[in-house]
Amino acid sequence: GSDIFKGETIVNKGCVITPCEAALLAYAGKCLIPVNPQPKVAILAVGNELCDPTKQTECGLIPADNLILMKSLCSRYGISDIHIAPCANSPEAISEAVLTNSDCRLIVTTGGTGPGNRDFVFNSIQQAGGKPIFKGLAMHPAKSVFACKLHNSIVIGLPGPPVAVNLAFHTIVHPVINMLQAKA
Repeated sequence: GSDIFKGETIVNKGCVITPCEAALLAYAGKCLIPVNPQPKVAILAVGNELCDPTKQTECGLIPADNLILMKSLCSRYGISDIHIAPCANSPEAISEAVLTNSDCRLIVTTGGTGPGNRDFVFNSIQQAGGKPIFKGLAMHPAKSVFACKLHNSIVIGLPGPPVAVNLAFHTIVHPVINMLQAKA
């Protein structure tokens, strides 16, 4: 009773358990505690002109810099299991890529969310079984953002310009990550 008092809170809900807190919980006889595992995240950069930025660039293709931006931002906020990939801009390729990553709690796409006739992402996710949460926000430069629920995943579609991706990450994606980590 001199180290830990009866009824004393050792760890608050929503906190990351540090090694010292884990040892203190063990000392208090708490062998099993409910935790939320870190969510697995997939990031897909949509565009036929894009290539994997971690590999040698093919002639004429642009490295998908949004993949590096998003992976770095997710890592900054504690996500370690991150899958990144470019995705061809076709309804079939988008649907397939989203379904392939449906084991992830969060799937984020960049590009292909605007009103143009070559912007297939929103409809492709619906085609794959996604149920819309919202489509479009009064936010500039990321007004074409959307979110869907797909099985056990949340899918967030971001526009393509890196400035819009960065803004949308901080206003939409980061709060969702906090929610998935039970920090919200």
